[in-house]
Amino acid sequence: GRISTDLFTATLKGDVTKTDVFSLDVLADAKIENVPAFAGKYGVVAPAMTVLNKVSFSTRVTGHPGDLKFSDLSFRHDSDLLKVNFNGAAALSDSLNFDGAFELDAPQLRQLAAATGTTLPAGDAYKAFKLEGQAKGGLTKVALSNASIRFDDIRGEGDLALDLSGVPHLSGSLTTNVINTTPYASASGATSSTNTKQASDAWQTDPLDLSPLNAANANLSLTADGIRFQDIEIGKSVVKVTLDNGRLEANVEETSLYGGAGSAILVANARSATPSIRLNANLNTLNIGPFLGA
Repeated sequence: GRISTDLFTATLKGDVTKTDVFSLDVLADAKIENVPAFAGKYGVVAPAMTVLNKVSFSTRVTGHPGDLKFSDLSFRHDSDLLKVNFNGAAALSDSLNFDGAFELDAPQLRQLAAATGTTLPAGDAYKAFKLEGQAKGGLTKVALSNASIRFDDIRGEGDLALDLSGVPHLSGSLTTNVINTTPYASASGATSSTNTKQASDAWQTDPLDLSPLNAANANLSLTADGIRFQDIEIGKSVVKVTLDNGRLEANVEETSLYGGAGSAILVANARSATPSIRLNANLNTLNIGPFLGA
């Protein structure tokens, strides 16, 4: 059968049989040209509706109510702010589970955040985000293997897991290119120079804006080609990142800096009324000339 309106098209083709229960073997295809308009017409209420636009869905459905299989499953959402693609399989019994290739692209991250009611700190950061890989899991817990992530100029590859059963929790390990922390520190209110005199002349009394740290929790292991903060350039580093209830701890377990080697711990705390940042470093055999000139 086929149903078609100016906003929605659906096609069903196959067999439905009944013995003790209904059994299905159906090819299904559906398209919604404008999700907000469709939702408004049929009284559907969903958060961040302005983010959504065009959706298409196709699959083969087999099984019976209470135990359905979706093979050759393809889902696609496309709007200026958010693109989502999934190709794989799913099963629906007591819960929904899926396994397939997944892609999420937010080319205008600030506008997406604003549309969902989130205000990001001003600055040259939080511009774009893209995530793709092999996704396996359900509606509350997802594992992403062979993942590729792009966040502004940061590129990473590895394995990730996301738990949405409470406060979003991200865990996993990534290998990245050089991570430039400068635009994020500046967006949070840090001074624009590492030079001691310039920094003191530009000292600001406005509190740091570390509010993005409250959005999620995380446990990540990063192997970065390097880390940059303003004029300071750190070599290849192994970093353990823990984000818990607004408190970020980045433990740089192995790093190189201007001919030296060592470790460091950075703590950014948004839990208290006055957000704070603290850095403790332990470096050996440092080449002091280039360091002072940074």
